[in-house]
Amino acid sequence: MNISFLKKLKLTCCEATLLLEQKNAHILSFRKKIQLNFHLLVCKYCAAYNKKLTFIERLISPKTSEKNIPINDNELNEFKDKINKKLNL
Repeated sequence: MNISFLKKLKLTCCEATLLLEQKNAHILSFRKKIQLNFHLLVCKYCAAYNKKLTFIERLISPKTSEKNIPINDNELNEFKDKINKKLNL
């Protein structure tokens, strides 16, 4: 694989989190989507952040109630417990 190609795909975690926010606003170009997906494959921290961000977006999005997407009560309670533990530190 060409090294210059890999350099073009490389993102920092800061850039990746910004792209995750932009992805939720649906303003990513095809190239940025590829870069972000590549970064999420190799960075477990950004992948975990993406999972949490997706969960939160599902909770607060008005589209959730329109589509009747079920939200797992156990998942929601675990999330609440984690937040409460962090707040009580």
